[in-house]
Amino acid sequence: MPITLSSISDSKVSSLISQLVKITALAAFLAVLIVLPYQQRFGNPTENRENRELAEKPSLPMTSTAIMKFPKRFSEYMDDHFGFRSDLLRIYHRLLVSIGTSP
Repeated sequence: MPITLSSISDSKVSSLISQLVKITALAAFLAVLIVLPYQQRFGNPTENRENRELAEKPSLPMTSTAIMKFPKRFSEYMDDHFGFRSDLLRIYHRLLVSIGTSP
């Protein structure tokens, strides 16, 4: 006997839909985890459309003073060179303008 939608109970259908949503969300999350670092590493260089210089990639620390400064410098670098950063900022500013707030 073939399985049809009418032969499956409502609770099973909602359970299947719930699992499908969870699997889709997990797949989307994993895709973001894979795509962002790939784009950051191999994509186009970050476009500087701002009125400031972007942070440079810090070199590996060799002294105790450099070791203490490294986390902050690396964080600044990652903030400026995050994958799709310019695209995300453009979308964010368009959203602000569309709701009536100036960026």
